[in-house]
Amino acid sequence: MTARNVVLPGIGAALLVLLVMASFSAWASVTMTGTRIIYRSDARSVDVQLANRGNVPYIVQTWFDEGDMNDGPESKRNIPFVVSPASFRIAPNAGQVARISYTRSRALPEDRESIFYFNFQQIPPSNVGGDAAAGQNKMLVVLRNRVKLFFRPSQLGNPPTNVLSTVKVTATREGQRSGVVVSNTLPFYLNVSKIVLNASGTAIPATADMVAPLSQRTFWFTRAVPSGRNTVTVTIISDQGARLSADFPL
Repeated sequence: MTARNVVLPGIGAALLVLLVMASFSAWASVTMTGTRIIYRSDARSVDVQLANRGNVPYIVQTWFDEGDMNDGPESKRNIPFVVSPASFRIAPNAGQVARISYTRSRALPEDRESIFYFNFQQIPPSNVGGDAAAGQNKMLVVLRNRVKLFFRPSQLGNPPTNVLSTVKVTATREGQRSGVVVSNTLPFYLNVSKIVLNASGTAIPATADMVAPLSQRTFWFTRAVPSGRNTVTVTIISDQGARLSADFPL
């Protein structure tokens, strides 16, 4: 679990713990429609729908980062996106539209996608719990959600429906380690969610991650791979959030 203390005005001496692991997303009252944001370069803006499914109001803070999870709302990095409103109050069982705009303050590649992250965190009221909690020590939990934002040059169109047919997978070895090299031949990010080697009835996983456009990445298996005719199953996540799998012989 990753956690850090944050200081916010108006909260007093209460301890604020920022939980950023996805396993805590089930606790979140403020949620976003969809699992990712795709911003086409010819769009004036993209609307993100947030909803408060809880029974208390929250203050929501939003910001962007470029891969560093330690960046917070106070970060001064030159990220070419703004969100309006940047912070707002969201009532119980209500919704809020956050509008993301590309500022063009920084040129982005035109021949491939770029990736950023949209963050939104919910801050509960300091008096949560009512009179029954008065005079007691309190811990206010500030939940943070982090969603991928793909900036997609409009001239690229959309990824093909048969993305996995364009992927190349080859075996590699380094000392005692065995792995696979996944080559992404497309100008879009390859969102790999699972890699499993199938060896004589034994499933050996590797830690999955994204593969950048027009590049390759090595994934190492968690234990030794037996020799023989093995296959590896690669599972990706599409624009629509669907999981697509294909087997590759090694």
